[in-house]
Amino acid sequence: MDELDAWLGTSLGPENLRAEVRQACGGSLEDLRSCELEDLESELSLSTWPNLERLRFLRAWRALRGEENDDDAAADTDEDEAA
Repeated sequence: MDELDAWLGTSLGPENLRAEVRQACGGSLEDLRSCELEDLESELSLSTWPNLERLRFLRAWRALRGEENDDDAAADTDEDEAA
């Protein structure tokens, strides 16, 4: 969990959101890395997060997965807001 906590410390601000992510991925950075966006939305209700925190988290998560395309991140958040 130390690896996950270190990543969360640099990727997400509020402790309540970090705790939510910790619980959703069982305390495993590798499990978080292997999650699909649909899994994250289902477990974390990302659409209810403050917009800037959601953007910050999704960018960091994509970087963790090696998917550093900001255009995709913007498209995902636009879809969430339209829903």
